[in-house]
Amino acid sequence: MSFGDDVRRFAKKSGLSIERIIRETELELYRSVIDDTPVDEGRLRANWFLSQGAESTETTDNIGRNAVGAVEPDLAAMPFPRKSYLTNNLPYAIPIEEGHSTVKAPQGMVRKNIRRITAVLRAKAREFKV
Repeated sequence: MSFGDDVRRFAKKSGLSIERIIRETELELYRSVIDDTPVDEGRLRANWFLSQGAESTETTDNIGRNAVGAVEPDLAAMPFPRKSYLTNNLPYAIPIEEGHSTVKAPQGMVRKNIRRITAVLRAKAREFKV
């Protein structure tokens, strides 16, 4: 049984649309990844970019950029169904994700939130006896 099958059954049993569940899940996941990104000067956190269809190649030197604030309206404006990407192209993003930041982000930013969001959705599916 796939994760996608779990989501479809959850949507059917809960009466919520698959689109709504996916939109809310994407937003929660992306917001959590950005919020869990460690901050020294702020450049790493500012460099999360949302894109559709292909990974973004953007970077910014604007450490004041609110990545969460940029993601929310962009995600809401994307047509559905879609394949969205949250990308960080700074060269040290992957080492940080892999645990290089032992104090601020030892479990990374992305993988821990994917595990968490998967567990949340599966628990919700069990709640509805899916």
